[in-house]
Amino acid sequence: WHLQANASVHFDFASWRRPPSPPRVLPDDVWRRLLTSLAETPCSTAEQVNALRRTSHAFHPKASQLRELLSCFGERRRRVEIAAALLLRLADPQNMKLVTTRMQERGDWSAVRKRLGYLA
Repeated sequence: WHLQANASVHFDFASWRRPPSPPRVLPDDVWRRLLTSLAETPCSTAEQVNALRRTSHAFHPKASQLRELLSCFGERRRRVEIAAALLLRLADPQNMKLVTTRMQERGDWSAVRKRLGYLA
């Protein structure tokens, strides 16, 4: 395997470590404020995704919250980026089907599996 001199390599860190008990899930009112802030911010979607990635270590979303968050982004690559950052941090991984079903409908799931491997 050879990397060209003008090419770049990107890695996703995906920890399979389980959330603490009890997980740090954002309360519904805080979650609503987060979604409202994302909708009203003048920042680009790339900046929004970057902010979510940088803060993802601080909370564990519920599957329903992640599904709702993904629906806020129209661009496939942004949804895949968010899913890659938050999917393995779900507070309720037994409900992952809420997220994966929607992503399969949109054709995003194969891109997430490619990024995270078969852990997801």
